[in-house]
Amino acid sequence: MRRLWAVSVSILLVASTARAQVPPPPPPPPPPQMARDIPLKTGTATIRGRVVAEGSNTPVSRVEVRLNSSDSTGSKTAVTDRNGRYELTALPAGKFALSASKQNYVGVSYGQTRPRGLGKTIELAEGQTMANINFTLQRTGVITGRILDEFGDPVVDVQVMAMRSQYINGERRMMPAGGRPAATNDVGDYRIYGLAPGQYYVTATLRSFMPGESDDRSGYSATYYPGTGSMAEAQRMTIAAGQTLNGINMTLLPVRTSRITGKALDSDGKPMVGAMVMALERYGMGMMARSPAPVRPDGSFTLNGLTPGNYVLRVNMPGFDETAIAPVVVTDGDVTDVQLIATKASFIRGRVLVEQGVTPPKASTLRLFASSPEPAMGGGQAAVKDDFTFEVKIPSGHYTVRLAGPPTDWYLHAVRLHDLDVTDNGFDVSSSGVSDVIVELTTKQSGATGKVLDENGQPLRDVWVVMFAQDPQRWGMPTRYVSGTRPNLNDVYTVQVPAGDYFIAALTDIEPGEWSDPDVLASLGDRAMRVTIADGERKTIDLKVAR
Repeated sequence: MRRLWAVSVSILLVASTARAQVPPPPPPPPPPQMARDIPLKTGTATIRGRVVAEGSNTPVSRVEVRLNSSDSTGSKTAVTDRNGRYELTALPAGKFALSASKQNYVGVSYGQTRPRGLGKTIELAEGQTMANINFTLQRTGVITGRILDEFGDPVVDVQVMAMRSQYINGERRMMPAGGRPAATNDVGDYRIYGLAPGQYYVTATLRSFMPGESDDRSGYSATYYPGTGSMAEAQRMTIAAGQTLNGINMTLLPVRTSRITGKALDSDGKPMVGAMVMALERYGMGMMARSPAPVRPDGSFTLNGLTPGNYVLRVNMPGFDETAIAPVVVTDGDVTDVQLIATKASFIRGRVLVEQGVTPPKASTLRLFASSPEPAMGGGQAAVKDDFTFEVKIPSGHYTVRLAGPPTDWYLHAVRLHDLDVTDNGFDVSSSGVSDVIVELTTKQSGATGKVLDENGQPLRDVWVVMFAQDPQRWGMPTRYVSGTRPNLNDVYTVQVPAGDYFIAALTDIEPGEWSDPDVLASLGDRAMRVTIADGERKTIDLKVAR
């Protein structure tokens, strides 16, 4: 037996159901209006064409063909008829991107030359008709198989997912990779569909959800095809367009499950009766809730059916502003005497300062977001008051503050606490809160803009532009000193970074997010251009693809 005492802090995340995923709290603005809801200006141009299936020239009906404008968030859509034909009329002059999509087909942009690449820009003149703007769609792939237990019997309700190895925060992780997750049926069969051509791993997971006491210690660890618990030993498979890959069968790996026991008390030392204790396990970029358990009248709780792994225990009382978390490592035995001592929510208070000499934005349009590097901690968001003060209610912990919402022509310049720049390193928030935080906003966006040109001086869109600090100490994640972007419909890229000394390069041989890996950045230095960005300077830099 092991004894674990945890220093607990409060968080704001709402308790979820046993099977719910709890994603990390990104600092997004309120979701913008969907492009399809914003109409384009009316004009006299027309685009028409046809959509067929790859390899057969068979028309594909009910394909959504969408036109997006380069100078607005507006779009216009058409749906193909039984002959696969579509027509977009009354279009204004301008530059556009055109795409086609339908369930069970791989979405594609017009002029796209490689998977997940960018297509060509379409330029329309007033009154122009562009015909034969055609698409060929590939069907998506399917993986099927059966999941059995160690006795050869089928297992019901196993979650089976197609995964890809992707760069997340500087390291490769297995992430869900499109397609629909599947659950095994009464004979253990599963079917994952909607997979774009590519390489995948398959994982099967069966979790126990036993809220009460149980002597049953049988369980199964996450199993990767062909039947291993190690990602390093998982077998990668390739799916072609329209291919059905049958017989991807697995036998789940049996393990002895563990139990976590302890007590959950509020800030006054009283049992948090009625609260639920959740065991959160890291899952991709977020957390997966496992095995919820109620807090008994004496404050005790028991979590059952936990397979080996790293967990964060979380308890909060609905309707009360108190929560606690504690990290727990489960190996091959039970964990006892975990102490969850809740604390009340804390706060960050301060003032927003705007650039002098510029008409300030309306305070109520500004929102700030405080985020923690720990996914289970959650975060907080608040609107700025009319006097440009703010208060964000959050748990105790370590936080950074960012501008979370409109207007889009204002940018974060710095966050200061007691004259110290804490923009990137953040600051600690105790139970007594933090006051006097200054958030400085500016209209002057620092960074670089320009075009990527080929050998003939023609602009390229299907490239990545990566800009990163020359100082490797600034490469840690998360960081404002490393950024990747792509050119827009006007063939112009824009990258925003703080003032400093940087490398910048245009690349075609890089994965999305790969620039978050310090080893990758170290290898790019010899292929990149050196540039210095002054505070508030947006430097124009035209690039050629780094070879």
